[in-house]
Amino acid sequence: MNAIINKLFNSEDKKVILSTFYNDYTVKDIINQVDYYIDKLNSKHLKQKRIALIVPDIYEFVALVLAANKLGAIVIPISWQLRKDDLKTILDHLDPHIFFTIKQFNGFTFGEEILEWAKDRKAETIIYEGDSNEDWKETLIKGSMKPLETSNIELICCSSGSTGVPKGMIYSPGILETAYRTLPDYMDLKETDNVILNAPPTGFYGITALFYGIYSGSTVIYPESFDLIKMIDLMNKKRCNKVISTPSIFKTIYQVAKEVNPNVVRRLQLVHLSGEVITSEYMKQFVLMEDCKFVGMYGSSEGGAMGYCDLREKVVFTIPEDNKYKIVDGELLIRTPTSFIEYYNNSDLNEKTLSQEGLIYMGDIVKEVEKGKIEIVGRKKDMIKKGGQQVLPGEIEQLLNNNVAVKQSVVLGAPHSIYGEQVVAFIVPEKDVNFKELTYYCAQHIAGYKVPDRIITVDAFPLTNGKVDKMTLRSAYLENVQKV
Repeated sequence: MNAIINKLFNSEDKKVILSTFYNDYTVKDIINQVDYYIDKLNSKHLKQKRIALIVPDIYEFVALVLAANKLGAIVIPISWQLRKDDLKTILDHLDPHIFFTIKQFNGFTFGEEILEWAKDRKAETIIYEGDSNEDWKETLIKGSMKPLETSNIELICCSSGSTGVPKGMIYSPGILETAYRTLPDYMDLKETDNVILNAPPTGFYGITALFYGIYSGSTVIYPESFDLIKMIDLMNKKRCNKVISTPSIFKTIYQVAKEVNPNVVRRLQLVHLSGEVITSEYMKQFVLMEDCKFVGMYGSSEGGAMGYCDLREKVVFTIPEDNKYKIVDGELLIRTPTSFIEYYNNSDLNEKTLSQEGLIYMGDIVKEVEKGKIEIVGRKKDMIKKGGQQVLPGEIEQLLNNNVAVKQSVVLGAPHSIYGEQVVAFIVPEKDVNFKELTYYCAQHIAGYKVPDRIITVDAFPLTNGKVDKMTLRSAYLENVQKV
């Protein structure tokens, strides 16, 4: 296996390659830290072992990924946003040999949870627990020996869990080098760029964007927390000219920046957005950024980078020639150079997700406007079946978002005693909402069975890894309904 670090750095040692709220890190800094971890782990014989990383410090995270990979381990980045149930599900399924974990994060004691899990597992596990590389405490949990991984794997990423239980996704050796060749079509980073990255590096999109940014020689600006004032100050200090983010996060950055320091957004040359549906109304708000290019990426953890579009035009995605795809009954099937191989130890899900040709059932309902260009219509998995009729939430969300009273919307199906499911719309209002008028507005544009049966206002949507957490939203709704 060719180590990631061998082809990563194309800049001189003194070049600042990573910036946070508190520190700047050069190429040399990262290489030295990688050497530190290689020395620390060399005696652990990591080849074909699974090593899990719950490390919010981006500098330590990068160095650990590179060191573990250099020593032949299979790297498993795990989100520090997970909590007890989802964390245990992942650990039971992936069963890492070695952990590096933060002691606690936002009040959740990761160290204690992992120690408890490892003791219950009764298999040999090494746990490094700490707040930084200076005080990693090593604990050996004795037990039966875990088998080494037999498959040729470089990386296992976990899904966010925003629409279900998190799953492990396998990526083959060379996946990050493949991303270096693929991502220039989508974000085209250069050595002179200063790019802020809002995507968490524990997901496939975030980790590929992070290492592509380092590989490109640009300075990757990574804010440790969602502190908007500090983030905008850092963007200004580093003269940030490019952004990699989600639509909702960037919208929030823009709204605050235009009040506290408009030059921060006026300076931007490229905004790269992914992870959420973008409506035609979205682009109308960025009046200070007329010369900035907005690129939308169509991608997923399973499919990788699938398509891109100019968001100043119609949201129609161009699928690069290297991507193989077809459309069956409206659903997109695709495989790209950055696609996953399969789900880890989950033959049933692999059978449902992968076609006999090796294409991935994306669950997206699309319309091919011309060869190699598609428009996203909705999600097959989100399909609401109301009284025998099929309702696509995305269609209703787009309609609601076009109404002046609505800032953002999410539409879900909820149980109904007669129709099987009903249509429930959650909205973040732009101003005072007249529900009768909003219902009438919907009825003038879509079939009656698609009109929301209930419209509920919320201050904000729950998020996980930058995406709307529909599972939490639906669970909260059902719990409140049962209380009535």
